Amino acid sequence: MAFGWFRKRKTGAEGLAETGRKLARQGRWGEALSHLEAAAQAPDAPPGLEGEIRECRRALAALNLDEAEACLNAGDPERAREHLALVREFGLDEAELVARAQDLEARLGPRPEAEPRPQPRFASPCACGAPCASEPDPHEAVESGPDADLFEFYLDALEPSERAVLDGLGEAFRVGFVALQQGEADEARPWLERAEAEHPDAPGVQYAFGILHLLTGELEAAEDRIRRALEAAPDLAPAVHHLADGLRDGGRPERAAELLEAWLAEHPGDGAAWLRLGALRLDAGDPAAALEALDRAQAALPEDRPEPQLLRARALEATGRTDDALAALREVLARRPDLVEALVPMGRILLGKGGAHAERAAEVFKRCARVDPERGWWYLLRVAEAYHARGWNREAREVLDLAGGQLPDEAARTEWDRVAQALAV
Repeated sequence: MAFGWFRKRKTGAEGLAETGRKLARQGRWGEALSHLEAAAQAPDAPPGLEGEIRECRRALAALNLDEAEACLNAGDPERAREHLALVREFGLDEAELVARAQDLEARLGPRPEAEPRPQPRFASPCACGAPCASEPDPHEAVESGPDADLFEFYLDALEPSERAVLDGLGEAFRVGFVALQQGEADEARPWLERAEAEHPDAPGVQYAFGILHLLTGELEAAEDRIRRALEAAPDLAPAVHHLADGLRDGGRPERAAELLEAWLAEHPGDGAAWLRLGALRLDAGDPAAALEALDRAQAALPEDRPEPQLLRARALEATGRTDDALAALREVLARRPDLVEALVPMGRILLGKGGAHAERAAEVFKRCARVDPERGWWYLLRVAEAYHARGWNREAREVLDLAGGQLPDEAARTEWDRVAQALAV
């Protein structure tokens, strides 16, 4: 989906960036983009976010192109135009995506002109030629508030199980939902309280309150609300996913794992839950258990999702199976050849092998620098390390000097000094 519940978290720039990266690894590109853009706008923004933001935008553009094509093939050109508008919003800088967008625009053609509104069959009583205020024109659409369109826009991007519990809860809920989507917890709260008074037993209201509490860091309250939502809507998988993510980010990974294990006992086909459990097992230092969960995730999720294989590569490397880890990364890169999240661990593993593998590592990190030039200095330092491991000290010195001219801040200078001292070239 192009969008999700969270728009931003009220944490420091580094926390926003880290959360954005986690969301991107899970393929939750819209949420990742919101966090990364918020981090980039902060005064203490960490370096190198531009490439990650660009990758999120590229992924969102591709997703909306897929949706636009599906809508057009299903005979819904208006919805296809909406998705193409989002594609233009996210921007295109890849020839393949530009060509796809142009092809779809050509197939859609110009938007047909609206038919002229029929004149009233009878003249109004005052003979002014227009309907009187006391007699509303039956052809005039009733205008909704500005949040109405946003509500439908956000709702349409959610999973079917979410839409089923969030729709039809009244105007107060709509306003609160939109505020929540935009990360405005304080603004959302009174509207959701009104919605709860109107619909006290609705699982959608409980779910929304759970997300609100996650947004504000109230983990126990969030867990209670989401439990109540699940009692009324037991197949609401996204609620479990969000709660597990919130518990993990809030420093309670053991509780997140318990929650996922209990859920998977009843819903063994939930690939997204297996993926999260695998990540938690890996974080806990149990790569064997992580691999078991990730195998289940890979079997249940679409094969073009990179996250299971990226995590499998980490787990395989942790067990010493570096060749298998490289094979997993190559499988990802066969579909996404410029995915930095796969290129960097591949280069690092190759560099660790040394010898002729270091030469291949240098090529991988050069590719990273081309894909993500904003963080080019960091990749060039890795190239210098690879050249040094290969015994090419003169070339390593040249690359080290090149990286030295691109350092964005003192932290980068510290890293440059560390590498220069280690290489002593």
